[in-house]
Amino acid sequence: MKQDFYLTLPSHSSLAEFPNNANNNFKVRLPKLIRLDEGDWKVALASISAPDPQNAIPTWLREDLTLFTISCYCVQKNNTATKLGVETDVKLPHIRQHVDLSIMTGHTFLKGLVEHIQKTIIEEHLYPHWLTGSPDGSKVFYPEFIVGDNDITVDTSRVQMATFGTGNTSTLYPALWIHKTLAYEMGWFQPDTRESNPQFAVKLGSNLSIKLNGPEIPATTDKIYHFTSDG
Repeated sequence: MKQDFYLTLPSHSSLAEFPNNANNNFKVRLPKLIRLDEGDWKVALASISAPDPQNAIPTWLREDLTLFTISCYCVQKNNTATKLGVETDVKLPHIRQHVDLSIMTGHTFLKGLVEHIQKTIIEEHLYPHWLTGSPDGSKVFYPEFIVGDNDITVDTSRVQMATFGTGNTSTLYPALWIHKTLAYEMGWFQPDTRESNPQFAVKLGSNLSIKLNGPEIPATTDKIYHFTSDG
């Protein structure tokens, strides 16, 4: 006996297979094959939902708010002692260039970030005849990202740090700074209430994990050692 049934087809449900899906043009891979018995079947669109892009964006996420700051550096090809540091701020309009905000997920949001970083830093902020890594290719001077189907990894296994400035004003490049509210909202970090001043103390959230690149744990009390060790 023929029975009516419904299928819900979200535009962002098959992004791993169809990464170019948009809310007005998308494909969905069904979890299993549907076989229809012989008969006079009819297919109809029962309802459609077109979300307002502004509703996908939290109210605190203003257009002018710096969400990330990325730093990297390069060295002169014929004089590797000469270094040039580069910093770039990432704001919501930059993400919008790469992501359809009406179907934005945490993963697509980060994919947009990575695409913007690769375009801006590599194509616009670095210069000919300068090196973005060691001549033999074993080290790089910028954050490396690995984009998977469900997650994104910041890979530091080949990163070589460099110090810019002196004394208390010195800064280590490359680095990735994240707006605290964004980090909390995305579940990357959460306040560490065990500390005496939890406003400035954080611990890993449910959506962020760290994997060491070697058996030795970096010393968090030693800034230079922490950032120059493998990972």
